[in-house]
Amino acid sequence: MTIAGFQGGGATGPMPFYFDEDSPGYDPARTYERRSVTEHDGSLWFAMQDVTGVTPDEAAAEWLRLLQGISGADRALVATAVAAGAAVGTYPGTAAGLAATADGQTFWVPVGEYLQLYLNNGGVVAEAQAGILQPLKAALDTLEDSLGDRLTALEVVTVEDLAVDPSETQELGTSVTPELGWAFGGTATPQALRINGAVQPDPEVTAWTAPAPIAATTSYTVRVEDVLGRSDVDSVTVTFQPRIYWGASSSAALDGAGVIGLSGSSLKANNDIEKTITAADEYVYVAFPTSFGSPSTYRLFGFDEAATITTVPVTTAAGHTADYYVLRSPNKLTGAVPVEVA
Repeated sequence: MTIAGFQGGGATGPMPFYFDEDSPGYDPARTYERRSVTEHDGSLWFAMQDVTGVTPDEAAAEWLRLLQGISGADRALVATAVAAGAAVGTYPGTAAGLAATADGQTFWVPVGEYLQLYLNNGGVVAEAQAGILQPLKAALDTLEDSLGDRLTALEVVTVEDLAVDPSETQELGTSVTPELGWAFGGTATPQALRINGAVQPDPEVTAWTAPAPIAATTSYTVRVEDVLGRSDVDSVTVTFQPRIYWGASSSAALDGAGVIGLSGSSLKANNDIEKTITAADEYVYVAFPTSFGSPSTYRLFGFDEAATITTVPVTTAAGHTADYYVLRSPNKLTGAVPVEVA
């Protein structure tokens, strides 16, 4: 049951905790939801997060002690206070309480050192439960602000599942306009959102489109801040890579058109290449940009060989122009040929 804030003069919002009056004692097999309250070892404890199997204790970060020294008799008193928590507010008399409440709602009226809980029963006053001591009410009054501050300190917001479309690897010679998407984790509400340092007008959006196309490797950083100025950051990079080529040909030498006409190709960031090439009385070829550096290893069938290496200018189908090292097997081969280059 939600406990209402105890403030005089009218309706108040719910206090941020819950109490099961049917099972007030701590049960180690039970899962206690965040903001639930239980009684254990003579104290009333507040769950700071969802918790199972962690006994309430001052050393347990999952629990906060609300009230200490709860006796058996006090437990019933606390249960009464909790059950009464749904009251609309505190009023100087029953007439004022009836006027301010609807049928079925409860309200408080001070009676000496006590507060008496009344029920609006179809416009007629009925005593809902026994009164509780004002000191206990006052103690409950203070919890809303203190727990609110503690919960704000615990509730954070994070950037989750950051992704980019198109994919993170693109081919040199093309251009793309990246679209970022993400989700927010945690329980706090985002207060500020920055993408590559630029403040976004709506801190709660979960998608963003780059203002212009890009044609080179570009990184994007999404930063979210909570109400206390704490931040979480995630980044994604769109990487542009050149294309490498491999295959077999009966030609003893290849020009740029011959290179891009080889049967296999993929995007690659270095010259660490392992391929199996099918040949039929043909030379086996591997080609990659000279920017990767000169090859130090060339093996066929697992054995070191001396490749015939030429440098050829290549313009890819994507429009990227670069010099390529073209590695050819020393002899024509037939069958599936494992090739290793590094």
